[in-house]
Amino acid sequence: MNKILKLLASKSPAYVGISLSFCIKELMQQKLKLSEIIGIIANTKAPWGCNDWDKLLDGYADTYWRDDPELGIMFAERLMEEGKIFQPRIDDDEMWSHDLYKEIEGYWIQINPLAQGYLPLNNPHGEPAVLEEIAYGNKISAIKVLRKQTGLGLNHSKKAVEALMETQANMETQANVCDNSGFWNREEEEDRES
Repeated sequence: MNKILKLLASKSPAYVGISLSFCIKELMQQKLKLSEIIGIIANTKAPWGCNDWDKLLDGYADTYWRDDPELGIMFAERLMEEGKIFQPRIDDDEMWSHDLYKEIEGYWIQINPLAQGYLPLNNPHGEPAVLEEIAYGNKISAIKVLRKQTGLGLNHSKKAVEALMETQANMETQANVCDNSGFWNREEEEDRES
């Protein structure tokens, strides 16, 4: 089953974060659960698996995550492994999301309208939820809905939707690596790769 649709049906909160350092810090403070995170749009420009990524995490561990640096690094690595950290500056150095903080008044956007705490005023005209549009592959509609619900600009909305769609694709790929019994099947994965 599509994991995003499953999340919608569960009526659990679904969050998109803005700022890797502050989002991980709030995750460490247990302000939300790891399972509720759809993705984080980071201002960073540090590809995973490179020295830049390691240096970034070490720097954040010494500053933002100094209360428990190992936990902060563990959360960041896990989210990166799951494809939930999106760094738009890797592709476009001008793509900063600093101005989003003011637009959303914090570091998280809760995007599941079925979850407790979702504000109906963010969706006054009964538009479909962003996650629903993404689940059905309606990228342009998802961008329009996100812009209308959050007041974000076109460029930031586009990058957020693309990050969510990439996360969905990663989750589906991971789900497809399991055989019908729910266990990982190395032969199936190798067949797909060749």
